[in-house]
Amino acid sequence: MSKPMNLSTIFAKFFPGSEQAISQSLSVADHATFAAEVNTLNEQLEATTLANATLSADLVTRTSELATATASITTLEAKLATANASLLAVTAERDKYKAHHTKASSTGDQNPDEDANSRQATSMAGYNQNAMDVWKKANRS
Repeated sequence: MSKPMNLSTIFAKFFPGSEQAISQSLSVADHATFAAEVNTLNEQLEATTLANATLSADLVTRTSELATATASITTLEAKLATANASLLAVTAERDKYKAHHTKASSTGDQNPDEDANSRQATSMAGYNQNAMDVWKKANRS
């Protein structure tokens, strides 16, 4: 890995020995201004490098979070498919029992004075007749 280059290193590569020429041709105030600008640019470059490193780390973190969220979505989609299949099965069963209930309730609506034991029967059901016989026998004095 190579050493990171700052602005002064780049200037030194482009203009070898230019420090002496710049120093001789510039006044002290101009040289100080030039040096301040170079230092400012170095600080900005270092700040940008630091910000870039921070953003790169943040990108890695967000990519990891995205992968986790994608895996979670896949898991939840599978659970949703299972729940939908269960719902379809339960709905079909409910519809079957609802049809039986509707048929029975409509019969009860047509014959409100009858129950399932006496409906269209000319005599009592067997267990009702037995209960009446037992009651009569017990209450004969």
